[in-house]
Amino acid sequence: MEALEKIRAFFEGMEEKDFYKYIALFISTVFLIVGFIVFRYYQNINYLKKRIDVVNELREEAHQVLEKSLRVEQQRKEVNHILEEDADFKIIGYFEGLVEKFKLPKPTEKRVTETNLDDEYRESTLEIKFTDMNMKALAELLQEIEQNKRIYSKTLEISKSKKQPNTIEVNLSIATLHKKTEQT
Repeated sequence: MEALEKIRAFFEGMEEKDFYKYIALFISTVFLIVGFIVFRYYQNINYLKKRIDVVNELREEAHQVLEKSLRVEQQRKEVNHILEEDADFKIIGYFEGLVEKFKLPKPTEKRVTETNLDDEYRESTLEIKFTDMNMKALAELLQEIEQNKRIYSKTLEISKSKKQPNTIEVNLSIATLHKKTEQT
C-alpha cells in the first residue's frame, strides 16, 4: 500500500504539463511495445507460411517420386512377364520373318549389337539398311514392329533413293531386351 501512496503522491505533486508528458511517454511506450509484438507476430506468420509452402512442395515431390517408382515397378513386372513368355526370342530371326512376310527387298546391311543396361537386362539392337524400298512397305513394317511388345524402334532415317526414282533408302534401328541370364 505504501508504494501506491508514494506513486499517488508523486503524480499529485507534479505539474500538469509534466503529467501530460509522462502520460504521452507511457502511451507511446505502450504503442511501441504493442506495435513490436504485432510486427513480430506477422513476421513469424510469414516465416511459417513460407515453411509450409516449402514442406508442401517437398511433400508433392515425394508423392510424385513414389508414383513414378510404382509405375516403374509395374512396367518392370510387365517387361519381365513379356520376356518370360518368349525367353528364346532372337531379334534377327524375327526381322528375317518380317522381310519374308511383307516381301521386302533384302537389307543391304544388318548388324546386331549387345549392350548391358543394368544388372538385370541387356539390349539387343538390330541396325538395318534398306535401299530401293517404297513408303507403303516401310509403313507396314513399322506398324508390325509397333504391334510386337517385345520390339521397339530406336531410330529411323529416311532419304530419297539416289539410284531408283520413287523409292527411298531406310536406316532403321530396332531393339529388344533380354534378361542377362538368357543366352543370345
